[in-house]
Amino acid sequence: MSDKSPAPAQTMGFWMALALVVGSMIGSGVFLLPASLAPLGWNSVLGWLVTIAGTLCMAAVFARLARAFPSAGGPYAFTREAFGRPPAFMVAWAYWISLWTGNAAIAIAAVSYLSRLVPGLADMASLGAVAIVWLLTAINLRGVRAVGGVQMVTTVLKLVPLVAVFGIAAVVLTTASPSPLAPFDAGDLSLGQVNTAAILALWAMLGIETATVPADKVRDPERTVPRATLIGTALAGAIYLFVCSAVVLMLPADQTAQSAAPFADFVARYVGGDWALLVAAAGAISALGALNGWILVQAEVPHAMAKDGVMPSPWPAVRRPERRWLLIWSPVAC
Repeated sequence: MSDKSPAPAQTMGFWMALALVVGSMIGSGVFLLPASLAPLGWNSVLGWLVTIAGTLCMAAVFARLARAFPSAGGPYAFTREAFGRPPAFMVAWAYWISLWTGNAAIAIAAVSYLSRLVPGLADMASLGAVAIVWLLTAINLRGVRAVGGVQMVTTVLKLVPLVAVFGIAAVVLTTASPSPLAPFDAGDLSLGQVNTAAILALWAMLGIETATVPADKVRDPERTVPRATLIGTALAGAIYLFVCSAVVLMLPADQTAQSAAPFADFVARYVGGDWALLVAAAGAISALGALNGWILVQAEVPHAMAKDGVMPSPWPAVRRPERRWLLIWSPVAC
């Protein structure tokens, strides 16, 4: 398939593409992840390092592929170039199913966080999740500039509390005596526990490919997509490593493992006050931002396949094909 069609009127620049990668990777689960990693102690730090190193290698592969084949579809386009349409269809079909099923889970997570701010929302969680999917689909229908704008705002907002936690940890570690950091004991390290931590960390690092999927809507994709992919992956990995490790190693493991809001517990311990509602708001924003980006990717995959003739292209009278695919496939998560 040739991708020499005219550039779309709306395009995403580097910062929007970067926000798409970071915002999609840092989603609904980050604020609960320390609870899962707490029993692993220092093993979780090694697990993060292993996963981040491996993920950066994969990001480098995606970056090289995006530079060589700046085509819409990301994994679908790359597989098509290497193996042809049938294998590409199978890869894209499985990838697309994982997208819309995952989006349903993110929408439910967003409602779960919002229900802590609006308790009555818990009684109509399904309706709330459907409404969120349609709201973000409506934003996507306005074009990639609207998606990129929302992605940049939500990414900045979700990073504020995470950076604040890192700042608190840095101040405490440099001023407190004795240090609240869990002591390092090489005897506690275990290959099995490092492997468990790496698996949990790998789940959190999903999304490195997101900038490659709407490549035809990115300005100067040969340069922008590889840079956004590599820098976004490194940035998300660094945030996960330092922030989650700070919570895991500076709170009692038993408390963190049983906590429904480990970040709130961390801030309350070292700053004071009740931060549960603020963390819930940050979790809701994080989930909404991730869902906004994943809805874009969810619609772009079948759109790229339809342009290549391996999926049907319904409603030919609709002028903007990317809009009709959004309208059909994004709300399917409902």
